[in-house]
Amino acid sequence: MALYCNKSEAARFFGMCRSTMYGVVDGIQKEIKAGRYSQYAIAGGKVSKAVVLDYLRYRDWLADKNTRSLVPPYDENAAIRAVGEMGAGK
Repeated sequence: MALYCNKSEAARFFGMCRSTMYGVVDGIQKEIKAGRYSQYAIAGGKVSKAVVLDYLRYRDWLADKNTRSLVPPYDENAAIRAVGEMGAGK
């Protein structure tokens, strides 16, 4: 299973429509600028499934200024493991 995929593949993997995934990618880009994710979260039109999973999990908290500080730091290894477990079930 590849860690990076295009937006359409990511939408299928996470069970959402492409337009929703485009919104997720926009949110990830904002979080890259804010310093949560590295510049490699999105590379060459492909997005990291691990970053998408983390963003989906915490996006409501990240969007709220009162809960943003409660979000744990991004744990890349844990997110990659979780994506691998999701892919194994497919």
